[in-house]
Amino acid sequence: LPTPAPLPDGITRLSLREGALEVLGFASGRAGSDRDRYAFYVKAHGPLRPLRVAFHGPDGSVERVLDPGASLRGPSALMGAEWFIIPVVGPPRARVTGLEIGPMGQRMALASE
Repeated sequence: LPTPAPLPDGITRLSLREGALEVLGFASGRAGSDRDRYAFYVKAHGPLRPLRVAFHGPDGSVERVLDPGASLRGPSALMGAEWFIIPVVGPPRARVTGLEIGPMGQRMALASE
């Protein structure tokens, strides 16, 4: 595109930075009765590396690793992008009350859907 694409409407916006990666937001959709698909919108400010995310809810916590390689683009394309998507499967969004990003545990409370 001639100009950077804005983040799409309807995502839950975040502003959490862990090292060289900034999580700008996420969206979710059903993947079955006991899990949802998540798309995390990320911007790279330096070298790419996996990023830990924990989904917190009344049933406990579920940890996943966001792997920039899951975006299906090469590192050079991701480094120059205004944002890119890292997909991951996690618990149902309706049961998630908070997210925790990175090893330092930056927490973000989430409103119920």
